[in-house]
Amino acid sequence: MHLAIGVAVGSSMQITLFIIPLLVIIGWGMGIDEMSLSFDMFQVAVLFVAVLLVDLIAERH
Repeated sequence: MHLAIGVAVGSSMQITLFIIPLLVIIGWGMGIDEMSLSFDMFQVAVLFVAVLLVDLIAERH
């Protein structure tokens, strides 16, 4: 079970770290200037809480 959670978390991190910058580059190519890697405080806080929850869940298994 620990291996499965590790693989799932690792895969989701790799996909996220590839997809977000790719979407920004595609957005720039389409002329959408609103897409950037500049996140507001609410988005950063939600991501931080999500990371903490995943860490707590993964730690217990």
